[in-house]
Amino acid sequence: MVSFESCYGEYSDKVNGYLFKRLRNTHDMEDVSQETWLDVHLNLKRGFQPHNVRKWIFCVAGRNYIDFVRWGPKASFYFDHDIKQEECNQKDREERIKSLQESLGKLRESHREVINLKYSKELSVEDIASRLDVSESNVKVMLHRGRNKLKSLMKVI
Repeated sequence: MVSFESCYGEYSDKVNGYLFKRLRNTHDMEDVSQETWLDVHLNLKRGFQPHNVRKWIFCVAGRNYIDFVRWGPKASFYFDHDIKQEECNQKDREERIKSLQESLGKLRESHREVINLKYSKELSVEDIASRLDVSESNVKVMLHRGRNKLKSLMKVI
């Protein structure tokens, strides 16, 4: 029977190293590590007994890493000493919005319109296709090309 304490004692440093190597940020590594150990604890508490403990823990860590990269942190908690950081983040956010608007202005009209409908109006690909009277695959292609061009423009700015 595998216990949480033995898993944590044996693998915590290795998991942290694995995550830090990928994230290259101590705070993000700690967030993902915490999610990983929470998942491990909950699964062991439910009675799950893995055949290969090390492989299972690193699989959980890898999936949490992918979720973090794909979706970002699950929640942010602000304390009194973080207020100045929040003000800086607000300025950064405003600069990014301005940069995004400038980059959107440089896109082709068709790409800009499709991106606007998708992200501002939150329409589905099917709805965009019917509104613009084009095929769904054409909408997907325009979204893909527009996002790629937008990414390259944002890197330049």
